[in-house]
Amino acid sequence: MSQPPPPYQPYQQPMPPSPYQKPKSNGGKIAAIVIAAVLGGMLIFCGGPALAFFLLASSVEDSISEFDGDRRGGPDNPIALEEGEAFTIDGIQYDEGWRVQPPADEYSRAEVVGLRGTNERDSEDSKSVSLDFTFLRDNEEVGEISCSSEGQISYTRSETLDCRSYTDLGDWRSIEVSAAY
Repeated sequence: MSQPPPPYQPYQQPMPPSPYQKPKSNGGKIAAIVIAAVLGGMLIFCGGPALAFFLLASSVEDSISEFDGDRRGGPDNPIALEEGEAFTIDGIQYDEGWRVQPPADEYSRAEVVGLRGTNERDSEDSKSVSLDFTFLRDNEEVGEISCSSEGQISYTRSETLDCRSYTDLGDWRSIEVSAAY
């Protein structure tokens, strides 16, 4: 006797790969990216302020030297000079030829006229200027005139300063000038 034929079986094709396969491991790349991002963030948040601090510190050092009252022409070390004499304070060269103009009438005060400053600083920075002229008679202060620039004097540029007096100078014999703050 013969056996029955096997049930119908279609042509069998190989099974396609399962979409639920174990993914390839990229753990090393992700860890490297996370570590690089953390280090970059630390560099930005820590290194940026540190860089700013060092840049600011050098600027502050320059400013401190300007505020040293004992420097020549500083508030604690004024320059004695004759009327119209040229002088230099903090890298600003003041030309000769300025003069003290007496009051025009009973309502005005004496003033310094023709005072011109040129920025010849080594740092090539702009600089605003403020000076105090002190007028003395026998080492006693008899009056003061304050002069200032309208704004910053650019490197190698000149400006005529504006000067004002709020006191009567009286009879003066000598002049001292210093930087004012």
